[in-house]
Amino acid sequence: MSQFTITSIRERLLLQQFEDKQKDFTIIYTTPVTGYSSFDAIIYSANTWYKVEVKVRDKYPLARYNDWLIEKPKYDTLTASTFQTLYINIHSDGVQVWTIKQATEPNWIYEYNPKTTQGDNRTVSKCNGYLSQFEASIYKSEYNLNQTLQQAENIFKNNLTF
Repeated sequence: MSQFTITSIRERLLLQQFEDKQKDFTIIYTTPVTGYSSFDAIIYSANTWYKVEVKVRDKYPLARYNDWLIEKPKYDTLTASTFQTLYINIHSDGVQVWTIKQATEPNWIYEYNPKTTQGDNRTVSKCNGYLSQFEASIYKSEYNLNQTLQQAENIFKNNLTF
């Protein structure tokens, strides 16, 4: 079994590509790719420090839903931070970025969801909320998503160091 998850590799690769396209956006630190961290990166942008959570939603275009899921533990970690916080959803056709502390707090509900996004078919009750797409900044895709996902797959299959 690999010491890291494919989901975490995908998130790190796509976050790096997003950084490459943004002015004044520098990744300072990424959490280990074990997939069990409460956030994914610390970035510095426009004289501000941000704690960042990244989700890859490659099967869903930006316009698929009006609201996008965030798990309560992730939300709590982001709102408790002394840094500003970003929740980044990377889609098949673009990127959504919420500044969590400026977004409307979701209504929280318990739903049954897969235990993990790592192919575990068991479901568990999770407390989730939904962020409005209208409160997110939207960036059009400037990367080859399929190529990046294949690169992540190759890293994972070959158990390479990321």
